[in-house]
Amino acid sequence: MLKEGFAVPEHQTELETAERPYRYVIACACSASLFIALGLGNMPAGQYVAPVTADLGVARMDFSLMFSVRFVMGTLAGLMWGKFLARLGVRVMSGAGFALLSCAFLIFSLAHSLPAFYFGGAVQGLGVTLGSNATCSYLVDGWFRKNKGTVLGLVFASSGLGGALFNVLVARTILVAGWRTSYRLTAWIMLAAAVMMTAVVRDPGGASGERRRRTSAESWEGVPLPVLFRQPYFYGIAAFIFVLGVLCNPVYSLAPAHLTDLGFDRMFAARAVGMLFIVLAVSKVAVGVIYDRFGLRSGVVLCMCSGIASMLLLAGARSKISAVLFAVLMGVEMPIETILLPMIIASLMGRKAYTSLIGAAFAMISAGIALGNPLVNYIYDRCGSYAPALYGLCCVAAASLAMYFWCESQAKKLQNACANDQ
Repeated sequence: MLKEGFAVPEHQTELETAERPYRYVIACACSASLFIALGLGNMPAGQYVAPVTADLGVARMDFSLMFSVRFVMGTLAGLMWGKFLARLGVRVMSGAGFALLSCAFLIFSLAHSLPAFYFGGAVQGLGVTLGSNATCSYLVDGWFRKNKGTVLGLVFASSGLGGALFNVLVARTILVAGWRTSYRLTAWIMLAAAVMMTAVVRDPGGASGERRRRTSAESWEGVPLPVLFRQPYFYGIAAFIFVLGVLCNPVYSLAPAHLTDLGFDRMFAARAVGMLFIVLAVSKVAVGVIYDRFGLRSGVVLCMCSGIASMLLLAGARSKISAVLFAVLMGVEMPIETILLPMIIASLMGRKAYTSLIGAAFAMISAGIALGNPLVNYIYDRCGSYAPALYGLCCVAAASLAMYFWCESQAKKLQNACANDQ
């Protein structure tokens, strides 16, 4: 029996019932998407910094502007993510994302100058936005009604497994065959993924998907967007999400180069970052379960405190034990920008704003990454070490956690006010 207010034609109800098991296929497709798009297309980026800059004879900060171009494009695409979805549909959008990633890595493999890398970074930013986080979050949100934190954790864990595998494989391929060959192989894998996603992905459906979203008991219904925009805490949450982008990707991207600068050999640095992504795969599931059982605040505090500790360990790493501990704690921190981000939007902004803001939220992550990568490399070029940047980011993380607590209290006041008005 349908809930009141969501009546749909009988044939659509039968279709929904018949295709309900297909949500597990969608979950597997999302896992494969993140395994490839992020595990291969994003997380090994730090492995290329030293060999490419040494080969081309350019400064690391100049090369890292490619990451900024990529994430600026990702930010712009994220702000338009809802329009892409409405125009293309989720299946075509996902396949197009991987096709763009294939083009980007082919451009990298042929590049002989920084402008070519910058152009490839722009193409890569658009491809990652269309094919990864926001798209997979939308699919899970539409196809699943209960235990969304756990399901998202299982789905997003694949990116950590991909990062663990591909960091080592990319580093080995660069050593054996060179960075151009590594980029070229990545382009072929992305092209195969584009075909797979176009064949498998299905939209959750207008009415049925909306019912699953609205009947979820894990979030607040919310207020209209114009009302939300007038709330000061809305901008506090936007700032908090932006800072998450600064804290995560730039830190694990600089880790291989920083560990090498401290005297560790390149393969140990690659294995340490690979371990980070193994931990990340497990912690994504664990953080999802923590959200479902203990609530959002517990997950946020765990992730942020782990991140601060990990950066302190990395900044002064002098032994392999400290490098391993960094990898473990950084792996615990990183689910906040994937698993908990959709939950922050749903819980503090409300269900009414979710579809409108989820793409923009991931765009804010990209904007933070776009600032963070050149910033840490600028500090490296000025100081000769990444340590000052890491210590500074620890202070930023502590301040942003305090900001989150304030935003959470303001959101609860708004929820109480809305409940009293009903």
